[in-house]
Amino acid sequence: MKLGRFWLSLLFLSAFAWLSSVSYAQLDDAFRRAVTWKHKIVPAGDGFELRFEGEIKPGFVVYSVVPPEGEGNLPTTLEFPKRKGFETVGDLREEGDLKTKYDDVFETDLRYFEKRVTFVQTVKRTGKEPIVAVLKHQVCDDEGRCVLMTPEFKFE
Repeated sequence: MKLGRFWLSLLFLSAFAWLSSVSYAQLDDAFRRAVTWKHKIVPAGDGFELRFEGEIKPGFVVYSVVPPEGEGNLPTTLEFPKRKGFETVGDLREEGDLKTKYDDVFETDLRYFEKRVTFVQTVKRTGKEPIVAVLKHQVCDDEGRCVLMTPEFKFE
């Protein structure tokens, strides 16, 4: 009888683990599809602008490059895994309808975008290598669940 209970418990735990992984995969997929990104490089003065244009689905937000005071969301950042053929000029900028909302949990104002956002980084070319950039940004839904996204973009 004890052996039967063991196998039944093992079966239950296996089913629970499988269902949990399916639920997590569906949640993860929803966040991956929450923002559609387009990227382009545009001449600007003596250099170029790397532009990341995001279309945000209803019920989701993308946070600003400006970090909150104290603890809170992760701000959007731009990273370059290979820094060859260019140098950055200035900081990452944002364009769009910036919203600010006080968060009771973190007890600070959070800055975010709904519907659309554009992040812009000015660069000066010093070579011909492609520029590879990773746009690290936090996507959150209406229920307060957040996922850190790290799409990679290549500019020729």
